[in-house]
Amino acid sequence: MASDDQDNTASLVHSPLHARMQPERTVQDAVAWHLRLSSPTACESDFEEFAVWIESDPNNRSVFDQVEDLDTDLSAALLEETKPKNSDSWRPVGAQPRGLGRFGAHNWMAGAAMMAASLLIVIPVATRAPQAMRYATAIGQSRTVHLPDGSMIDMSTDTSITVQIGATKRYVILDRGEAVFRIRPDRERPFLVRAGDREVRDIGTVFDVLCNSGEVTIAVAEGQIAVGRVSDAESVILRAGDRVRHTEGTNSSERDRIDPKLVTAWQSGYLVYQDAPLTRVIGDLNRYFRIPIIVEPGAPFSLRFSGVLHIRDQAAAIAQLTAFLPIVAVHVSDGSIRLRAAAMKP
Repeated sequence: MASDDQDNTASLVHSPLHARMQPERTVQDAVAWHLRLSSPTACESDFEEFAVWIESDPNNRSVFDQVEDLDTDLSAALLEETKPKNSDSWRPVGAQPRGLGRFGAHNWMAGAAMMAASLLIVIPVATRAPQAMRYATAIGQSRTVHLPDGSMIDMSTDTSITVQIGATKRYVILDRGEAVFRIRPDRERPFLVRAGDREVRDIGTVFDVLCNSGEVTIAVAEGQIAVGRVSDAESVILRAGDRVRHTEGTNSSERDRIDPKLVTAWQSGYLVYQDAPLTRVIGDLNRYFRIPIIVEPGAPFSLRFSGVLHIRDQAAAIAQLTAFLPIVAVHVSDGSIRLRAAAMKP
């Protein structure tokens, strides 16, 4: 006969994962990763292995996001369920717990296995610092994350990051998108940012990282950083005004110079290009607007663009492109915007 604890826990929520019929193994892995990254013993190698798992299957990201969302929803429900009646000893979320209350560690492990198997997911109520935190923005949104060490992360549109700030390390995974990092100096705790297969090591400065469509771009606005392959001791030093572009999975990298003031231009509502491939420009614009822009077959993919594009108005951005390049923009019935080669004048 099942215990009352198990009955109460299982009845709290019927996960959306059930309706979507996610593979049982994926759900179990997602729960395991949530527990592992929330552990006080989580280390840099855990984050590296997590990134490999996330990238191994497109479905992993979706399932993990749902598990993380349930963490927020269920914590409140479980705390209310376990709150002693007429007692001042109950601790709210964020308070330093002495234990897991009547949902002990054994019950949580058994419960997680039981509910992952049946696609009913329950997440532990409380974990000790340092805890991995995930932040995300939707298309067209931006946000600023204030870290407990005094650093700030300005997240651009359609961006996802995983953050862990502890006593001996500060670590961020840029899963996708773009962010400006304003790092508070701390020589005892270097700040590490992983984007794709590249890792940025910083002590205290301002820099921007973009991870989009298999390309990682890193630019420095202030100070200096070290950039290298993940888990590789070798690195290159980038200083204010330096920018490097790298294609994931290759040894291909391009390094150039940029006005340091333009590193954070997107925060002012515009993007600046100098002889940039049209495909890169369109890839950037598609991060900012919900209506997809598609370069049709036969269009001049080799075109390159130099100029400034405003990213708060899609129509204005497209008008700027078509004014400077031999292309036309056509709205089609599926809701997308297609870029085609402009007809040659007789």
